[in-house]
Amino acid sequence: MIKNTKYEDNTKEHLIIESAELRQRIENLKAEATKRKKTEEALKVSETRYRRLFETAQNEDIASR
Repeated sequence: MIKNTKYEDNTKEHLIIESAELRQRIENLKAEATKRKKTEEALKVSETRYRRLFETAQNEDIASR
């Protein structure tokens, strides 16, 4: 059986390149997920802070009447 080694080499090279690209995409997705999680956590903290500020301002307005 005669093998087409040039074709096999191209296929292996292609798979190696594709595998490296996929690994890089996975790392990029992990980084994006981490960034998104940190952003969501910061948003929750900010929402809580401003909600408390607003509620305090409302309570002070009601108390001063």
